[in-house]
Amino acid sequence: MPLTPTDEIPFEVFERDSLQFWMQDGRERVRCLVSRAYLDDLGPGMTNNVADLIARFDQHRAFFESMASRKYDAGMIEDGYVMITNRDFGG
Repeated sequence: MPLTPTDEIPFEVFERDSLQFWMQDGRERVRCLVSRAYLDDLGPGMTNNVADLIARFDQHRAFFESMASRKYDAGMIEDGYVMITNRDFGG
């Protein structure tokens, strides 16, 4: 069953060096993460500014949501969350 997006604002997760966003599987919330390295690859370079990371995420939000849904449906869940990294795209 495909995940559905939420309107929650993503936030940084320091211990995972990533940005977290939520999606829904029916009534269940699904924790999804995008690696900071992948977000850095999408911009003009590395940034320490969380607002810049969120802006990069928002530019590609539909893509990340689609990737999270595909990985979730494929059972690619690590430690209770779906992790998206540049390795998912040959990086």
